[in-house]
Amino acid sequence: MIGRSRFLSTLLCISLTATSSLLFADVMQEKESKVKIKGPLGSAAKLFGGNKPVRTVHYYKGDFSRTDNLDKKGKVKQSSIVDLQNERFITLDHKKKKAKILTFEEWKEMLTSGLRGLTLQPEKEPDSEEEEQPKTEVEWSFSVDINEPGETKVFADHPSDRVDLNMKMEADITTEDKDKGKQKAKGGLSIESENWVNKSLTGPEEMRRFGEKLFQKLGMNPGQGGLAGLLASVMKNNEQLAAAIEKMREEGDKLEGVILSNHTVFKSWGQSDQAMDKDQSKDTGMPKAVKGMFKKFGKKKKDDSNIMLETFSKVKRHDTSTLSAGLFQIPGNFDIEQKKE
Repeated sequence: MIGRSRFLSTLLCISLTATSSLLFADVMQEKESKVKIKGPLGSAAKLFGGNKPVRTVHYYKGDFSRTDNLDKKGKVKQSSIVDLQNERFITLDHKKKKAKILTFEEWKEMLTSGLRGLTLQPEKEPDSEEEEQPKTEVEWSFSVDINEPGETKVFADHPSDRVDLNMKMEADITTEDKDKGKQKAKGGLSIESENWVNKSLTGPEEMRRFGEKLFQKLGMNPGQGGLAGLLASVMKNNEQLAAAIEKMREEGDKLEGVILSNHTVFKSWGQSDQAMDKDQSKDTGMPKAVKGMFKKFGKKKKDDSNIMLETFSKVKRHDTSTLSAGLFQIPGNFDIEQKKE
């Protein structure tokens, strides 16, 4: 079974991809984004400039895309280019006047190496004289819902309709201990995303085609061998991951359009059967194995004390004027960084 931290990271990635602003061919979109981390990690992030708004400009034109990261004065400090024609990712450092190139093949090899670890079953620990660990069984469940409350607002001079995306992952855990008998606990992750979508702006079909081309070139389309086969193997060995991806596919079409504003909240929680019965704040006697799985989860409460992080994004400008092809090329005065042998 896939590790809890890896699975949660994968689910977070899936949700962030599903709720990010959609960008299209010959479209310029300037947006402001912010990630607000809660708890001690959030406090530490503030000391290093974290939790502050980030300004970016996104461009799409045919087989090319580019994302510019802006500094406080609005000057471009770094750019990321996806070049489908030449099958490469390009990173531009505008201060150092340097460019880095990563081919699709190199990217696939990096990802493949990481995914191989998810397909391997954990090795059994050798017998020892240590205390025998209790037997633990975990049952995963998922729900994905997209609702349209009927509210309307204007963002970047464009009307938009509210679309709420809610995802929930829960784990029912049963631990059998020879001394304490059978004990139960629950834990989970919820993602609540409020999106303001304009479904009439130009672009969704072009962006979909761009995404399909990128997935095809990276070997990630269903039915393909290579990386797609490895991804299929990961999903086969991890049913909870496969279920999450499938549910997102089923519901994702309801979010078609340009997301002009987004606010997403990630929450986690954990409870033992004693806490569920007594609703007590002191030590619940949660089984040791269960504590290991949900040691970072708080008690389930009605307030916002279990928020892990929040993400915000808002479109400032949306323009469909024709873009210059030069935006997607390496500037002539940039040095291309040579790869180390």
